[in-house]
Amino acid sequence: MKKETNLCMSCMTIKPPGAVLTHAPGECPHCGWIDNGVYLASYLYPRTFLAGRYIVGKVITYNGEGALYAGYDTLTDTKITIKEYMPDALCTRARDILPLTVNSGELPLYKTYLSEFIELNRSLQSFGSSPRIQKITDVFSENSTAYAVHEDAAGISLADYLRNVGGTLSHEQVKELFPAVFTTLARINTAGIIHRGISPKTIFVSLSSGTPLVYMTDFAITAARIYGSKINSEVFAGYAAPEQHNWVERHGDWTDVYGLAALLYNVLTGIVPQDAPSRLVDDRLIEPMLINGVIPVSVSKAIMRGMELSSDKRTKTVEEFSRLLWGAQEASLSVGSSTISDTLKFTSTSMLTNNITPPTAPNIKKYTPDFHDDYDDDAEEARRTARRLARDKKRKAVTITALTAVSSVVVIFLILIILAAAGLLNFQSGIIDDTPSRISDISRYEPASGSENNVQTWNATEEGQVANFVGERFREGWAREARFDFLDFIFVAEYNDNPDYPAGMVFYQSIKQGEIVSFGTKITIKYSLGVEFVKMPNYAGMGVVELMDILMDLGVNPSNIQIQDNPSAFYVQEGMVDIASAQPGDSIRITSFPEDEERQADVIIIYKAVPLPAQAQQPYNNDNNNRAGRDKPPR
Repeated sequence: MKKETNLCMSCMTIKPPGAVLTHAPGECPHCGWIDNGVYLASYLYPRTFLAGRYIVGKVITYNGEGALYAGYDTLTDTKITIKEYMPDALCTRARDILPLTVNSGELPLYKTYLSEFIELNRSLQSFGSSPRIQKITDVFSENSTAYAVHEDAAGISLADYLRNVGGTLSHEQVKELFPAVFTTLARINTAGIIHRGISPKTIFVSLSSGTPLVYMTDFAITAARIYGSKINSEVFAGYAAPEQHNWVERHGDWTDVYGLAALLYNVLTGIVPQDAPSRLVDDRLIEPMLINGVIPVSVSKAIMRGMELSSDKRTKTVEEFSRLLWGAQEASLSVGSSTISDTLKFTSTSMLTNNITPPTAPNIKKYTPDFHDDYDDDAEEARRTARRLARDKKRKAVTITALTAVSSVVVIFLILIILAAAGLLNFQSGIIDDTPSRISDISRYEPASGSENNVQTWNATEEGQVANFVGERFREGWAREARFDFLDFIFVAEYNDNPDYPAGMVFYQSIKQGEIVSFGTKITIKYSLGVEFVKMPNYAGMGVVELMDILMDLGVNPSNIQIQDNPSAFYVQEGMVDIASAQPGDSIRITSFPEDEERQADVIIIYKAVPLPAQAQQPYNNDNNNRAGRDKPPR
């Protein structure tokens, strides 16, 4: 049924008296919407009244799952949005008819997806108290379908927000805005719900509280977010995981991890990442830190791990991804009180005493890697064999061509001798007898000028000019490119402390750019594994979070930083760094060599000062200013 109202069907505001009559065509004085205009016949017409309380407005958007309408709740007098389950590949709606008609043979699938739609939205309704998700206030069935009522989306999409602030956010802004969203999505994943549609279009930023607040919108049934389903899918290019492009692959929390990693990639660099199908053919995804040099190495690495094409190699959960990005302490603080963070970051003036015995530090080894350990000798030998066979085949073809040319010259020369012997050719005059039966024009054949020299040139060793590789992103594919076929590549990975050559960048080539070399010349290309060791900073008087930030900026993986409480009776202020497993100035190994237990990054344990239990504390002896009746606290 229709609901008579003087609300604008776009902005849902009441029109001023005498402005534009309800049934008269014209523009809304608030938003410019033309009332009683053309609407899509397949969808609900404006002013449709649902569940005895909701007024349906214009269609905001639609996809394979259904349509999203502007709406108004007459019971609470608030603007809302209404999502209708209406997969247009499975059903139709006739003009001015509210109930849907399911296509022939599609009823079982229609009911299956309908049940998922209802279950999904009722489950999301239980998360309504979280400000990090668009609240669902009602789920009901009507017109042979179902509806989910949402609070009106406050603020603007992240895509619009980024455009307003210049296209990117700093790492500090990301740490401020996103951890709470990650925590909420981790809880939602635990409930068995996967978003599959994380993108700047489905993440919104609200400014109603005075500071930006990021939250999620637009959850959908599985079939709407995967290619190959029976309904029209909405998959966001650059943000959708590889498994969303293949109906048979398994989905899980890792699917949302890919979307979040791609989102941060865009937020920090201003570039939409290469889409998954293209990466599967030719992966050209550049590490974020190579695009934006101020992105911490640990964050860049975490994003790349979150965007691994193989789900087996990808970070498995949003919670784990959060730890890799910000550390467990930072992630927990981001959803708690700011007072806690301020307390931990407070810098004490007290210093560590010289007679405190620190915990035993892990054995840090200096290891010089054999850079050929991870080198595929069989693959390289196969490439060399292929190049050698191609070279031999090419030379054989040139030799055959040359021999054919020489043989032709010899045959022609013999013919000339025979003709001269028969008196048919006069070498002195160079004129052939004009007898009709004689061969004509043979004497006019002359070998091409320099033909012998040309043959020699063909047989010479091929050459090529060496290009510049230093400063380029390393690609093993160089060895397979035709333009570098004359080179025999040897790739070597080495640690490099030079900040100009971060991990993955070439810093050395054995032959200088521009040199001319012969076919098959060996060239060694060295690329950086990044920094291997860093120095432990002086943490005296530091807060725990402050030290964590410094370690992560140095390149220490957040997952390799552990926080442990250490009871301290007035030696160090509560919440400050009491001691750590590495002393200031010690070398810390920050990189792990794959599948080599001897070359794994060091775990840094930070001992946070906490008060001793009340019964263990002893009063000071005011006379000698020493503790009375007890030893120093154990370390």
